[in-house]
Amino acid sequence: MKNKIISDSPGYPVDTSFLTDFSQKDKPWDDHKSESVRVADLYNQNKFTKYSDRVSDCSNRLAFAITKANEAGECKLKLTGTQFCRVRHCPVCQWRRSLKWRGRFLEALPKIRLAYPSHRFIFATLTQRNCPISELRSNLIHLGESFVRLTRNKAWSVTGWVRSTEITRNSSTGEAHPHYHCLLMVPPVYFGRDYLSTAKWAEKWQKSLKVDYLPIVHFKAIKAHLEANLIEQVCHVLKYSVKPADLMADPNWLGELTTQVANTRAVATGGIFKKYLAEEKDDDNLINIKEDSEEEEIDQEEAELFFKFHHQHKKYTRV
Repeated sequence: MKNKIISDSPGYPVDTSFLTDFSQKDKPWDDHKSESVRVADLYNQNKFTKYSDRVSDCSNRLAFAITKANEAGECKLKLTGTQFCRVRHCPVCQWRRSLKWRGRFLEALPKIRLAYPSHRFIFATLTQRNCPISELRSNLIHLGESFVRLTRNKAWSVTGWVRSTEITRNSSTGEAHPHYHCLLMVPPVYFGRDYLSTAKWAEKWQKSLKVDYLPIVHFKAIKAHLEANLIEQVCHVLKYSVKPADLMADPNWLGELTTQVANTRAVATGGIFKKYLAEEKDDDNLINIKEDSEEEEIDQEEAELFFKFHHQHKKYTRV
C-alpha cells in the first residue's frame, strides 16, 4: 500500500483520509449511503420506525481488505465486513442486490454461450399504463399473469429469459408506473421465420394484458459480436427496482410503495436460465459479491482498512 493519503478538504482534520482517496471505484458507497440516510428519515416521517432504524444503521462502518497490486501497481479494495439492513428499499441494499444479480449472470454467461453458441440476445421492455400507488399490488399481479400468458403464446420462441420489475413515480400525479425489463435469449431461427417486429410484439403484449389500448414496448436485438453491449444491457435489466430519486420524493408514496410491494419478486428467471441462475442458499449475503471476471487475491501482508460514514459531509472516512 502506498503512503497514507492526507486530505486538505475544509472541515476535516488534516490527517483525515476518505474511502475515495483509496479507491474512486468505491465512490458509490458515499452516494448510496447518503440516499439511505434520506430514506430512513422519510420512513420515520410516515411511522415506519422499524424500517427507519434499520436503514439508518445500515452499513455505517465498512471493512475492506486490500487485493494484491496488478502490474501497474494499482491495488483494489474488497469488502470483507459490514452490517446490511436488507430492507427492500434501502438504496445501499438495493444497489448491492443488483450487483449480486449482475455478477451471477455474468459468471454464468460463458457457460450459457458454450451450451448455446448460436443463440442471440434481445433486450425488451414491456409496459402498461400508470396506476394509483394504492393499486400497485393488483397491477403487479396482473403484470405477472400477463407475462405468463405471453410466454404461452405460440409465437414465443425464447429459450431463456431474466426479467426485472421497475417501478417509477410520476412526478405530477404521484401515480406508479410498473413495467418489465427483460433479457431474452432466442435461437437463430428467430431472426428468420420466427421474427416479430416491435409492432407485432406490442399486439401480442396487448392481448396478454387484456387491455383496450396498445401498450408501449421496446425490443432491441443485441449484435452477436458486441459483448460490451450485452453486458451493458445485463446491467440495465438488473438495476435497481425503484430509482433512489423516486424513493426520496415523498414519504407517503414511499410508505405506500413499501406496503404494496411486500413479498413480491423483483427479479424472475425462466427457460434454461433457471438452470444457470439457480437461487443461491446465501442469497442474502450482500458482502461476497463477484464484480469482476477474475477472483481478486487478497494481500495477506496488509491490515484491513476501516471506514465510518460521516453524516455531516456525506462521505466515508477512515477510522
